[in-house]
Amino acid sequence: MDSDGLTLQQAGFLFARRVTEPLERLTRAVRAFGAGGDIGELSRMPDNEVGRLAAAFTSMTREIADREREKELLAERLREARKMEAVGTL
Repeated sequence: MDSDGLTLQQAGFLFARRVTEPLERLTRAVRAFGAGGDIGELSRMPDNEVGRLAAAFTSMTREIADREREKELLAERLREARKMEAVGTL
């Protein structure tokens, strides 16, 4: 194989890594989130469809986390209200 062929192979490998590496990071984040874990860091994603998908996924996970916190807060308020109601009926 001549040096031009090797350079072409190297360029192909580098291009493939630029495409697959962000997809692999996003896949790991999706799996971690699905297992109830932290999605990790999804910054420095490319400015393309994969980067926009990663940004949307990050936004979605933050919104879900906010809703979960709100749900827990409301559940705590409900428990307190029930305690107060029970004390009032004694």
